[in-house]
Amino acid sequence: MRFLFLFFAFFSKGVEALPSKFYPVVYDSYLLEKKGHIPKAIAKMTSIYKAESDDYFVNFRLGQLFSKDQKWNLAVDHFKKASRINSSSIDPWNESAALYLAQKNWSELEIACEEIIKRDEFNLAGNLNYSRALIELGKNPKALERLETMTKLYPLNKEILELKATAHQKNEDMDQSKKSLMELILIDPENSLAKTILSEQKAP
Repeated sequence: MRFLFLFFAFFSKGVEALPSKFYPVVYDSYLLEKKGHIPKAIAKMTSIYKAESDDYFVNFRLGQLFSKDQKWNLAVDHFKKASRINSSSIDPWNESAALYLAQKNWSELEIACEEIIKRDEFNLAGNLNYSRALIELGKNPKALERLETMTKLYPLNKEILELKATAHQKNEDMDQSKKSLMELILIDPENSLAKTILSEQKAP
């Protein structure tokens, strides 16, 4: 098991810059994480960080572990540092976006998703979360513009239709909201959001 980890780690692009002497420590951090010993796993990676503070993988891994330990600020700090080290990588922004979504930090989620879209314009998760953030921030026209673009690529995506219906409703465009909901009902007859909003629209 340890040999297989070291073999794949050696040929993994994500850790190629990390000296091989640290691979056993990384492996131990995964074992500790699997057993639920997150603080100990963090300690293992922190011991590497002291020598390799500008390594992409080390920062990304610490971001993941601090996230699991619910130390959000430290997690984001390491994800941002990982992104600065490898500015082309989308992974740190995906991880940051997931944290901001869980915290309902819509302003930061908007920023993180903009970074995702810069690197991958039609990234589905990035665009969905970007639209969620925009809707929560009251930027409904901007959200709808993005959602229309994504609808062309994913015309039967339930989450896109849900977000479109919500954005139209908050924009007080009930006809367009109903249109999106009816499309949603066609592909998901038991959709709870569609049923709820349609019943509200029927109410006197």
